[in-house]
Amino acid sequence: MGGSNWGTICRGQHFIGMVYLMAMPTSTEHDVPYVFAVPLMRAQRIIALVSAGVFLLIAVYIPLKIGLHRFVDMLSDEPSLWALMAFMLAPIALFVKLAYPSRRSLAKLEATHDSIRFVPNWFANRVVGEPILEASITPQAKEIVLCRDLRDKVPTVWSVSICSTGESDRSFKTMRLNITTAQEGHKIVESISAVTGLPARIITRRQAANGAVEEVPWTPPASQGMMFGIGLGIGIVSYLGGAVVGYVFPRVSIILAVGFALWLFDLLAITAFARRSEPRTKSLGAHLLARFFMFWTGYGVAFVLVAYVLRGH
Repeated sequence: MGGSNWGTICRGQHFIGMVYLMAMPTSTEHDVPYVFAVPLMRAQRIIALVSAGVFLLIAVYIPLKIGLHRFVDMLSDEPSLWALMAFMLAPIALFVKLAYPSRRSLAKLEATHDSIRFVPNWFANRVVGEPILEASITPQAKEIVLCRDLRDKVPTVWSVSICSTGESDRSFKTMRLNITTAQEGHKIVESISAVTGLPARIITRRQAANGAVEEVPWTPPASQGMMFGIGLGIGIVSYLGGAVVGYVFPRVSIILAVGFALWLFDLLAITAFARRSEPRTKSLGAHLLARFFMFWTGYGVAFVLVAYVLRGH
């Protein structure tokens, strides 16, 4: 009798446990966020490697110019030489990291059931001060649109819009999203739709000759040659300017005046190139400081290399 009662109790507990497990919320595909790590553009990698190569050339040339044995002796007698070599090696490490970033440091497009956001890469976010962009998904949302907006005349400008019924659309723009293949674009919209439960599509928006705005299916860009040319031109202006001034070797006031004029040109070019992308709501001072450091480092290094190492003033 006791065994029968015990069996009945165990079966009852098993039944209650099964009911409890069935009633528990289960993890669905909608609960798992989708993250697209934006691949680095080829032009960005080339510019970073060229910059690293300039500093590497200087770091190798100095010991060869002085003489290896004399250079080793000077390291023990001149502590400041260690600081100079560290000054050369630190930018090399930085530019190599920019050329070959880890997956964690890449820019990311993230989608969850209630929002879509774009996280800039670590350098743009922490050094330049670019903000994280986000658009929330409300119950009124009906569609998600990824748009390569050619009206901005910049081929990397993308807008992400959450179209809604009865309220204003939520959207943001970024010029750091890089989608290179049709398969990649298809995977992104499929994954966003699966996570958010909303239909998603990817389009290209352009302005026709009559002024009307046209929306056409997105196709991968055939070439990023224009982007590479603009980026490389802006990136090497400090090195070329410093090299030319170092070769001519004018008065100190002219050296500084030329450097200041080229820095203003560099800053205006970057601003004009980026103003059509995302708004900067973070510290403008951080962005200006980053551009100031990068320009004057290149200008000064190129000047010292040409004036004092190559020409021996």
